[in-house]
Amino acid sequence: WIELMYERGVLKYIDAIGIHGFPGTWEFDWTDWKVIIDKVSEVLKKYKLNPEIWITETGYSTWKHDEFHQLRSFSKMLEAPVQKAFWYAAQDLHPDLPHQDVFHGDERHYHFGIKRPDGSPKLLYKILQKEGINGVKSMAEFGINSFTYMIQSSELLKNNIKTKKNINKRIENRYFLISI
Repeated sequence: WIELMYERGVLKYIDAIGIHGFPGTWEFDWTDWKVIIDKVSEVLKKYKLNPEIWITETGYSTWKHDEFHQLRSFSKMLEAPVQKAFWYAAQDLHPDLPHQDVFHGDERHYHFGIKRPDGSPKLLYKILQKEGINGVKSMAEFGINSFTYMIQSSELLKNNIKTKKNINKRIENRYFLISI
């Protein structure tokens, strides 16, 4: 479609090209943001054009209660080589409302938020609020399951937590993963 826009003389008026994707929600054969962006960049270089590349819509639906994969998807978006990225959405759609013109036509539409319809936070929101972007990246890198907790080393020392089970250290960010 980018080549078609060039052939029609449109690209010379474009400041940014938006791409979107929903890895793991609708795109199950997804490879990586970089692969998609590289393909767009190749066409732009071919025509000696340099608009910015933005991710204009991405997200992960937690309709199967998989909040960790939402966090991991957000982290991968942060790593994408783009100038701007827009996450869809801040809060889940209320179950009493239709999505666009359809009422519950696809349940995934109702679970993209980082908060639930009642405003309660999901995992991604909690980590962003407490630890910021670095906390999200650390948790996405290490992985987590229902028996694993991430705490800062200062909390670990303050609470004098001792365990012989699976303590993994990440020195530069001062995070520990403790599996119980």
